[in-house]
Amino acid sequence: MLKLFRRVRDAFHTPERSRDRQSSDVASTNDARRMRKATRRAEEIRSICELGRMHARSMRDSSLDPELVANERKSYDAYKRDAMALARRVTDPVLRDRSVSHIIDLCFDGGEEEQARAFFNVVQSDFARREISTKHPQLAVEQLTRSSVA
Repeated sequence: MLKLFRRVRDAFHTPERSRDRQSSDVASTNDARRMRKATRRAEEIRSICELGRMHARSMRDSSLDPELVANERKSYDAYKRDAMALARRVTDPVLRDRSVSHIIDLCFDGGEEEQARAFFNVVQSDFARREISTKHPQLAVEQLTRSSVA
């Protein structure tokens, strides 16, 4: 009886099949790991941008002491730099566009509209562009004037 089971097992489990199954399992595991990493980075970018936005808002408060404003500016710049460095490492295009939209929000709160325009040009998906344009219509107007001139 045991010999019969072994023959059936050997008939269905050829070395090529098991090798193909193992390689596809490894590939899907690596893809899932990469996606989790990209998702983790995108969430980290979102939280960094939220912290940076708090500093940007207080930096633009005119009632603060100039020394405090300078400290808030340093903090804002550090958060923006960290978010940009992480965004470069996000491999998924959708997550990257979403992360860049958080950085654009951060730039607008920090009063850096030119920097936000540069980041807007990096966004690839039309959905993300429309979403950003609804939040920041001045970017959409500039994009429309460029496309009508060309």
